[in-house]
Amino acid sequence: MRVLLMLFLVTTLFISAGCGKVRQGGGEDTEVVAKINNYELTVRDLMNEADFKMSEGYLKEDPFKAKRMLLESIIMAKILLQEAQKKSFDKDEIFMKEIELYWEQALLKLLLRKKTEEFSRRIVIKDEEIQAQFNRMVTEEGDQRPFSEAQTEIAREIYNKKMQENLNEWLKEIRSQADVKVNEKVLNKVIVAQ
Repeated sequence: MRVLLMLFLVTTLFISAGCGKVRQGGGEDTEVVAKINNYELTVRDLMNEADFKMSEGYLKEDPFKAKRMLLESIIMAKILLQEAQKKSFDKDEIFMKEIELYWEQALLKLLLRKKTEEFSRRIVIKDEEIQAQFNRMVTEEGDQRPFSEAQTEIAREIYNKKMQENLNEWLKEIRSQADVKVNEKVLNKVIVAQ
């Protein structure tokens, strides 16, 4: 229970610190900022953590305090991680499954973000498309708004539709290229509770 409380406190520190970027001000990347038992926290490690956890606005208010708070939260997290490793929690089957799930979700999120960015650069919305959609809304739905009010919303809807179409096409394409074999006999034996 105490470990959970400490993890909560460390997480709270991370959340209160926000996320963003920090600019390095002195020190070589490999210089050791702090030694935590057998772990050496380098300038590069600190900067990577700062990039991940600190917000620009927070640092502008009091960079020294933010840096100290970040360092203390890293130290506490490392101490807790070392304690968990001493107890072999890092070898626990449930822990390993959680890591695997997190890794898969992070990887999927990155892949989808990259594909979305790629598609976003290719999506073109023509004025004629917006006008045609507006005309449909007026005719079929009885929309009474002026074109100038509806234009941005319509453009967003068209963009989202095109994005979804691109993603669906891409998903169909990679699914068709995959070598998938389903064992129907085994599948029929599986009962999924509702």
